[in-house]
Amino acid sequence: TEHQFTQAEIELIFEGLTIKKRVLELMDRQWESKPYYEYAPRFVTQKNIATGRQKLVQYKDILDRVEKEIGVDREVVVAIWAVETRYGANQGAYSVLRTLNTLFDAYPRRSKFFRNQLVHFLVLCKENDVDPKTIKGSYAGAFGQTQFIPSSFRAYAVSFDGDEKRDVWNSIPDVLASIANYLKQYHWTLN
Repeated sequence: TEHQFTQAEIELIFEGLTIKKRVLELMDRQWESKPYYEYAPRFVTQKNIATGRQKLVQYKDILDRVEKEIGVDREVVVAIWAVETRYGANQGAYSVLRTLNTLFDAYPRRSKFFRNQLVHFLVLCKENDVDPKTIKGSYAGAFGQTQFIPSSFRAYAVSFDGDEKRDVWNSIPDVLASIANYLKQYHWTLN
């Protein structure tokens, strides 16, 4: 009711939705929870570094604007893009709706957190006229080239390509500016 969903809308969204056991298995053995020396070799590779250098040249004009208008170093923005999705190549294959519902319903340790994320997800889909059943992401409910969780998308995603739509899936200007905006909001400053 608070977010103006009708009962019919909610029933349609959740119709046939089931728990994804694989999500629960993956949550209990996340790579990100390993020591850095074990996790880093997965993304700090010569290929990733070379691609990062290419992206710095390819998106120079956008990154110039990001640094000027948002105030975050281009190398940091591109490095985060690399780590999160390999420059957009790996945005995840799990239904974000099903994942968040699974984690809310069947992952008691963080159920309250994931319930909140599920609500944010449904609201952001409504705000952006997106079918929640179509969005894919990680086994933890993050999505897009930024790998934002729903509350982070709503708080930090920005439109930087002139169309006023926050598109962290396909718009490189929006992706890079959203990563920078996230850091800016946590008081990042240029070196």
